[in-house]
Amino acid sequence: MMKKNAFILFFILNFLVFIAFAAPVSELEIGLEKAKYYPNEKLEGNITINFADKIKPDEKLVVEFVGNEYEKEIKDVLQLLNLSYEKEEPKIELKNPEEEKELVFNDGSRYFGIRLPYDANVTHATLSISGESDNDLAFPKIDFMSEEANEILWEWQYYGIFDGYKDETKTSFKEEEVKDYEEIGLGDNLTLYCDVINLEGSNFVVNATYKGPLVDDENLNPVLKAVIIPLLSWTYGSEEIDVEGDLTFSCELPPQNRFKLGGCEIETDIAFHGPALVCLYLKEAYNNGTPIYKIKTIRRAPPSAGYYCYVEYEEDAPPYVSVCDITDYTDFIILVKEAEYNGVVKSELNFQKWFTNYLSFETVLNKILEDCEPDEVGRCNIIANVSALNSGKLHLKDLEITYQVETGAGYTTSTTRHIYDVERTPELITEINNTNITNYTLVVPLGMIANITVPNITQATKVLSLYAECDGKSDTIGFLVYGKISEVEEI
Repeated sequence: MMKKNAFILFFILNFLVFIAFAAPVSELEIGLEKAKYYPNEKLEGNITINFADKIKPDEKLVVEFVGNEYEKEIKDVLQLLNLSYEKEEPKIELKNPEEEKELVFNDGSRYFGIRLPYDANVTHATLSISGESDNDLAFPKIDFMSEEANEILWEWQYYGIFDGYKDETKTSFKEEEVKDYEEIGLGDNLTLYCDVINLEGSNFVVNATYKGPLVDDENLNPVLKAVIIPLLSWTYGSEEIDVEGDLTFSCELPPQNRFKLGGCEIETDIAFHGPALVCLYLKEAYNNGTPIYKIKTIRRAPPSAGYYCYVEYEEDAPPYVSVCDITDYTDFIILVKEAEYNGVVKSELNFQKWFTNYLSFETVLNKILEDCEPDEVGRCNIIANVSALNSGKLHLKDLEITYQVETGAGYTTSTTRHIYDVERTPELITEINNTNITNYTLVVPLGMIANITVPNITQATKVLSLYAECDGKSDTIGFLVYGKISEVEEI
């Protein structure tokens, strides 16, 4: 019986030696130093990879053994082997121009492209975005960028249908920052008292702690108003803000004869996304500056997020704000409630409304064109990164971009209606040690990926397997493990 077992083991051993060492070399092959092992021995060998094409630096070399998985990125493997490599930079190509596109979302972002001459000036731009009636896709947003840009701005963001207000409020300060409370009088209509608050959406309740009017004059309409003015950018602690905004998004605060919170609602026709000035101001005032309302403020350690902004009045034009100066230590007690929205896209959207902070499709495109690096034939490839929640579809159609290009004889006017697919080629390794990667054989010691030891077994013998994969290529090798020395010695 022992001789029969020995014969069977001898046959298995030789068969494993044959498949481990005599099989032809594949694109990825595992080679072990021997075909038989004992428990607690370290597996030694190499993984040999013949690359069929360029490979991403973050592509993983994965090894699996008895339920455990080990991995290393190729760029880290090359570094450990002291091998140099050359990379091909990522590329973006616009393909398949059509007048309609459908973006299908399961997860992550989707992209579409627009192509314009780099020296174009866009004078008119429209686009239709819609969803299906059974859509689950919600809250889509778009970052328009040039091919070489890497900063995400989300110039367009759909919030959806108003569905009430949130319970929590936003302010420019935290309660622990408050040093003291004060009150100031408002007596002129040239100054706005503002806090910078990050806002999201297009529906808001603005609350403030105030009392007034403090005068009774039939010749005066003593109204305290709240107004929201978008900021394109703002840095905390900035001493001055250059702002170009009017007083369109405003509401009247109700009169009250003692200090308490009072509020009013503001609905805007743009989407806010980021810092905004939320201000209090008088609609009319006495010439002598007599206080008509009083408002509560807080004292805090600098820098504050409170600003005095100044209103300009011109004939035949609405009042507007152009300059704001930071207060020394003062924030105004202004609290904002944002809205809840149902953001599911089930019909066509008002595309222009959902550009954020006074932007428009035309201004976004022209800004990209200003900074764009043209391709070899003078075109600017504009990439739209579209993100959304849930799965579903967005339909794009009716793109119409009218633009002018200066010529020696004046300007030519053209229109494009093409929407492109975006094909993104990632960063790829093209050479290893100055050799084209398709001609290079990479030999990776198994111990560089992991220190793997053979486990204990309860049987006299057992066949175990080791698996490795990289870039879609894989290999499995089997080897024999002896658990009982007595039977092994009889072979």
